[in-house]
Amino acid sequence: LLGSTASEIVDHAPCPVLVARHKHLAPLAFADDGSTSARNAETVFTHWPIFAGLPVSVITVAEVAVPVAAGFTPGLYDQTLASYTRAADETREEVRREASSEAHRLADAGLDATAFELEGDPSTEIVRFAATHDIATIVMGTRGRTGLTRLILGSTARNVLLHASCS
Repeated sequence: LLGSTASEIVDHAPCPVLVARHKHLAPLAFADDGSTSARNAETVFTHWPIFAGLPVSVITVAEVAVPVAAGFTPGLYDQTLASYTRAADETREEVRREASSEAHRLADAGLDATAFELEGDPSTEIVRFAATHDIATIVMGTRGRTGLTRLILGSTARNVLLHASCS
């Protein structure tokens, strides 16, 4: 397991933190969820000279799992499923637009960016993508949740930090 020191620094540092696990930075993956935290990470990493000119995979993840309760609505199952399908399709389209928009912004900043839209649990999919694409560094924002809030809501950044084998 990653030591508690690195996790605590990531959770509480008032500045960007790079947890270096290898000596290489490229290729990069930028995990973008469209949040303010992601925009902050984008600003930092597009201005750090160490990332200039490196290839970047822009990753966005659609969470579109079928709710367990959907199967427990006798007589309403077809309506529930149709509603869910519409919502899932809208989510996929939103994620596709975000990935494309981010790739264009990074290209405008001089980076070689390619968009990838994934589907599933964000932290699991980000870690899986990094492993299968030989990513050296994952760049992402964090909302800085700690304590009870993080316990209840979870933290994608914390899960990626704990489970990714790359920087």
